[in-house]
Amino acid sequence: MPSPPKKRTTKIPKPKHNKPQNIRKTRKNKKVSRSGKKKDPEKTNQSDEVVITRVKVKSSPKKAAVKRKSIPKKTYSPLKPEEFPLIEFNEKSHFYTTLLKNKGYSKISNDLTYSCKTQIYDGVSGETDIVIGLDFGTANTKVILMEQGRKIAWAIPFTGDKDNPYLLPSRVYIDSGKYSLSGENSQAINDLKLPLLMDRYDEDNRCHAVAFLALVMRQSREWFLQNAASSFNGFEFVWHYHMGLPASNYDNKKLVNVFSGSLLSAAIVSLKTTKKITKSAIKKAIKNVDKFYDDNTTNLDLHPDYVNVFPEISAQLHGYILSDKWDKTRPKFMLVDIGGGTVDASIVNVEINTKGVPEYNFLKSEVKPLGVSMLHLFRMNWIDRSLKATRNSFPHLINDLSYINHNHDQTLPIADSVKKYLAYAKWPKDFDCDLQFYKMYSDMLWAGLIHPVRKNIDTKVDQWKSLQFVLCGGGGQHVLYRQYIDKANNTPTFHVNLDVVTLEKPEKLISTQAKDAHYHRLSVAYGLSHLELGKLMPESYVKLSAVDLTRPKKEWYDF
Repeated sequence: MPSPPKKRTTKIPKPKHNKPQNIRKTRKNKKVSRSGKKKDPEKTNQSDEVVITRVKVKSSPKKAAVKRKSIPKKTYSPLKPEEFPLIEFNEKSHFYTTLLKNKGYSKISNDLTYSCKTQIYDGVSGETDIVIGLDFGTANTKVILMEQGRKIAWAIPFTGDKDNPYLLPSRVYIDSGKYSLSGENSQAINDLKLPLLMDRYDEDNRCHAVAFLALVMRQSREWFLQNAASSFNGFEFVWHYHMGLPASNYDNKKLVNVFSGSLLSAAIVSLKTTKKITKSAIKKAIKNVDKFYDDNTTNLDLHPDYVNVFPEISAQLHGYILSDKWDKTRPKFMLVDIGGGTVDASIVNVEINTKGVPEYNFLKSEVKPLGVSMLHLFRMNWIDRSLKATRNSFPHLINDLSYINHNHDQTLPIADSVKKYLAYAKWPKDFDCDLQFYKMYSDMLWAGLIHPVRKNIDTKVDQWKSLQFVLCGGGGQHVLYRQYIDKANNTPTFHVNLDVVTLEKPEKLISTQAKDAHYHRLSVAYGLSHLELGKLMPESYVKLSAVDLTRPKKEWYDF
């Protein structure tokens, strides 16, 4: 008899539809094994039907994101360049050819310094005053002569430079005790003005400066006699000599005497009949002038009233004040003169008194060695430290660096960025050498000038909404210095708006070889060429509206 068929469990087919999200299948009856025994004997009377139930699946809680502490960027002080990160070099690294090109020191093209002449006529027609305005710069010197009757002025060309022959490098040459404006590079003496400014000069420093000034006077006078004096037929020329001084030093009586005495000594030496200017003659002149200032008894070859020293800032502004460009209802100016060695800056109020004479009230002045040549030196020192760290691994770079340092022409423009000095160099991340230099410059203008004047000296709010701002000098067009204007005007916490004023070339200034756009480099010399420069009120005469002269809690670059 055949055995009965085995009892089979029924297979439940899976649903054909797609399994929806967040849905789970459950059975009311546990799956039955082939032996017919239930896997869960405790549960009975359960059917084999499938029940689909929607079950909301709880998502596992997200772990809170762990906040990582941000590592602050390392800050550097421009006063501690030894802590700067270094540049990395390789065999392809090289200096750009613009640095290696030596334009050649801009030497004098036609040497007229052999002449001590002051006249070409006997004076039968009368006299006229001629003022030599001498802008003695740390890098370059400019001279403008003005005849005081017609107010016609001439810029004196010194070199054969096609772009600007009116810039004479502040450099003198000495050979066997005799000075000249041209010579071999080994005979050149460059650092003439800074030792006097910084009160770090000795007898030689002062002799070199006086010799240079005397040679410039001779060159300027003779050029005028040969090229412009013929239009004053029969007139005798009465010569005056004016020189500029940073405004912040004008309260320093000792420094004023040093510059006035040096100018007077130079004028006396320039009148000596000898063709060559010697060191012995200069020493004698300096000794006599110093003695005159001490006891007023020594007889001099030239009366001191014919020489004078004025703040460069007021001289720079004087031509603009006398023109019809100035709005007399806006008395306040901020002037920043970017020279080769220094930056000279002042905030000044200008008024015309009842006699029609301009009065220059200096509220605050600063001068710092932050000019374009110092920017170049700051960059080169960083490159030099980086090269020394390689232990002479790149001799070609070391040789080029030495060449640049000894042959740098200060009349050439400075690159916009230090990264335009070297090709194929690896620059440090998150560090900019130029920014460190800019910190010093911006701190000078903000903490040294604007903040103390606005807070303690001249506190009227309206006048700061449009502060007349003059940026001039040889470095006035450099991007590092000009960026201050945009940053100031676009920083809400600054509360000062700088209204840029452009100094335009006067109509009666004859400078045919200079572009009008370059006049700002001659503006100091032009102002100094006036016989009268108004009334000067130095910083020491300013009355404070408060006694708090502390520096601001935030530096400019913290904004």
